[in-house]
Amino acid sequence: MLFIVCFFAIVAWEKLVTINASTNIAADIRIGDLWGKKYRENEEGVTGVVVYTEKGKEALKHCNCRLIPEPFEIVAAGQMKTPAQRGRIYERLWELLRDENSSIYQLSMIVNNDLRRRRNIDRLKHPLRTFINIAKRIIKK
Repeated sequence: MLFIVCFFAIVAWEKLVTINASTNIAADIRIGDLWGKKYRENEEGVTGVVVYTEKGKEALKHCNCRLIPEPFEIVAAGQMKTPAQRGRIYERLWELLRDENSSIYQLSMIVNNDLRRRRNIDRLKHPLRTFINIAKRIIKK
């Protein structure tokens, strides 16, 4: 397996960083943002590419990249330790996406209602911050 860190510019790959590591993943390539300390200040964004197979390695060769070795700890720093959890509206959204008669409006309403619900829960969890934000709005008027 080959780990790669890519400095991602708006138009093209600028740099690549590679290291060897072992894992049991059923993918040729995985790509994601890096959030570790080393690349935190990079304003162009840093993308990590993990190559698990020869097929993935071949695909990567077609990129216009320069490879630079980097320790695994740097590549893995700040990455999620567990898979992301599906939200409470996930199944409902998929139902609508599969339904030919559903509209984008229905999808947007479900998403917006869920965002509104989460925002209200957050306000209840943090009453002082909520009070300060309300006061700031009143003062602006």
